[in-house]
Amino acid sequence: MKVDSKKRIAIFGGSYNPVHNAHVNVGRYVAEHEDVDEVWVMLSPQNPFKNGKYMLPDEVRLSLLQQSFAGIPKLMVSDFELHLPKPSYTYKTLELLKEKYPHYQFSLVMGIDILEHFLEWRNAVKIIEQHHLLAYLRPGYEDQLDNTLGKLQQGYEERKSSTAPSFFDQLKIINGPLEDVSSTEIWEKVKGKSDVAALVPKPVAEYLKQHYY
Repeated sequence: MKVDSKKRIAIFGGSYNPVHNAHVNVGRYVAEHEDVDEVWVMLSPQNPFKNGKYMLPDEVRLSLLQQSFAGIPKLMVSDFELHLPKPSYTYKTLELLKEKYPHYQFSLVMGIDILEHFLEWRNAVKIIEQHHLLAYLRPGYEDQLDNTLGKLQQGYEERKSSTAPSFFDQLKIINGPLEDVSSTEIWEKVKGKSDVAALVPKPVAEYLKQHYY
């Protein structure tokens, strides 16, 4: 890949177990409306906070991601984290990305519900110091937004280095599509033999139907 000093990459990471319509729509929205050159949809092999949770095999989730995001401009699916030691920590991923692409600028895309617990992440303050965060709202979290941001700002300001940027220079709230879809909900419907075609991309619906119904 050609190195471009101006290239701005938004990392949209997750376990995608499985990828659903809200994922696709958020990724598309960031690519179309935010100040980025590309969105890398990065598959995580294992969430450190979800040890023991059943997950589809890496190769299946990767294939479903590639099919679900195919043809969307400025979006690419990345298996970068699949080649890293487990468990996968975001700060380490970002360090290795910066080593491989030293002239790229990396930001993180995440849901506001994840932002609520962000300071629990390993080296969370350093991540905020060095990378912009793009946090999208989810249904039901609007009323919690001020409280969530206040706690995160306080924790950051107390622990940041003296030369670090201010909290709100590093964070942007995305007022994109609000969709109440979760992978947990999808699995509950699958176990109950309920139709999930309206919640997931067509390749995912076909895979689940073939293997679980």
